[in-house]
Amino acid sequence: MTSMKFFWYVCDGEVEEYSGQEVNWNDSVIVFAKSPEDALLKVMKYHLGMLKRIGIVCDGKNIEIIS
Repeated sequence: MTSMKFFWYVCDGEVEEYSGQEVNWNDSVIVFAKSPEDALLKVMKYHLGMLKRIGIVCDGKNIEIIS
């Protein structure tokens, strides 16, 4: 059984599972998405002004994500 991943770290077009990486919102972001491909689409929509950042708590840490 494969575990589902929903938080992705996207940096310069590369997508990996989020594991606490720091982001700068210029070339790296955290995305809530069903797949790496969906994460990239959401990043494009974010940069076009179609999506916004929201604040959440993840593993006891306040972070902002694109959702």
